[in-house]
Amino acid sequence: MNETKPTHLDLFSGIGGFSLAAERCGFRTIGFSEIDPYASAVLKKHWPDVPNYGDIRNIPCEELRGTIALLTGGFPCQPFSVAGSKRGDRDERHLWPLLAEIIGKVRPRFCLLENVSGLLSISNGRVFGAILGDLASLGYDALWNCVPASAVGANHQRDRVWIVAYNAEGFNGKPVTASMQGQVQQSGKRSIAPDVADTRRESSPTLEQVIGGQLNPQFVEWLMGYPIDHTALDASEIVSSRKSRRSSSKKLES
Repeated sequence: MNETKPTHLDLFSGIGGFSLAAERCGFRTIGFSEIDPYASAVLKKHWPDVPNYGDIRNIPCEELRGTIALLTGGFPCQPFSVAGSKRGDRDERHLWPLLAEIIGKVRPRFCLLENVSGLLSISNGRVFGAILGDLASLGYDALWNCVPASAVGANHQRDRVWIVAYNAEGFNGKPVTASMQGQVQQSGKRSIAPDVADTRRESSPTLEQVIGGQLNPQFVEWLMGYPIDHTALDASEIVSSRKSRRSSSKKLES
């Protein structure tokens, strides 16, 4: 393990998309936070030595304070998605306050946050304004933009809001400088966006979109920019994930 690489904490980890990108840009993922059993099994398959803290309330904030270069998080989108009831901060799945609390305790140098484009307009922009206000109160300056997947070569639109926040008060006792901000861009030998775009234009896999009445996982992986078979698990891993799911369901019911 290369201890000299900048550290990355991956929250709301899913199947590790942020960590794949971070590694290509020169970061070292040191922790996950994911509660879904199948997604957790995928993370364990690819990053067996990286701890998964499960619920974000389990993040050891004091232990990690001042040690994280990059914190990423695609916090739950259901409160803001056009596919849902759009209850915004009145939705029990609105977990931004918990994420903000972790950012304040861990004090990462940079944060990269992602959500659906509806985050910008929900409640006439009040919720998004509150998020920016929370970051400012924690000492973070922020930039944001809506970047679709098609902008980096994907074959679908998928608009997403990206928020880049940096610790204006400094990191580990050092002030944030222009050169320090550039470390995120220069930490890897290559930029991920041109690579992904070039791959999309050059590749035209002959993958069936639907198999047995269901979407082909390999097609979805390719469409979303993941390596083929990234989510494939062997039989023992599938059994383990199903047991974990049943155990999680029983805990929720009790």
